[in-house]
Amino acid sequence: MSASFQCLRCLRSSADGCWLEDRVWLPAAEQSRRLRPDEPVVVFVRQDTEGNRYASMKLEGFLDEGSDGLHVNQGVELLFFAETDLGFKAVVDNRYLGVLYHSHVFGELRYGQQIKGYIHRIRPDGKLDLMLQPVSVGGRDALSEQILEKLQAAGGELPVSDDSPPEEIYERFGVSKKKFKMALGQLFKQGRIELGSGAIRLARREAAPPQQRNARAHPDDSDSSRR
Repeated sequence: MSASFQCLRCLRSSADGCWLEDRVWLPAAEQSRRLRPDEPVVVFVRQDTEGNRYASMKLEGFLDEGSDGLHVNQGVELLFFAETDLGFKAVVDNRYLGVLYHSHVFGELRYGQQIKGYIHRIRPDGKLDLMLQPVSVGGRDALSEQILEKLQAAGGELPVSDDSPPEEIYERFGVSKKKFKMALGQLFKQGRIELGSGAIRLARREAAPPQQRNARAHPDDSDSSRR
């Protein structure tokens, strides 16, 4: 088994160390605090040649300092293991160290939580600044596309609007209310959605089947010749 960062629960704790779930031993020397039974802990897990599995809570010593092969806006897997005055520290793709600043967090994050994120910036020292939503790429707004996809899946209408509570918006779309309102404004100006009281709806063109939308956008030659 390859080494990995995991969130495991403490089963039994003693002065010598702690047994974690999945038969992982966490020695006292590798603990940063004394654990209680059933307490979750983020650890780095290794296996020796005899198949015994050992863990350490001293995570940063096992994280790569570089960021080779990574790029801005790349999707990555995050495992949160500490909160500081600046934000949340995370293991990125089971290898790198990243920080998600409080200004980029619009909902509740938990110790040991694993979610998908994106690289916001790569610092000169190789450390990573993170975000929870990708930025616009090639003129295509990822949040706008997400809103349209959710509307299509819901039959053309969602009971959420720019007046909805920030918590509800974050739960549905994972973004702040400010970003959500900007995306709605953009879609409304493009004629792709309609805004109602406490709801948003697909505009008629967006709600039509793809073949009908294409037909209206690109009349065939026979229609052109008749005109």
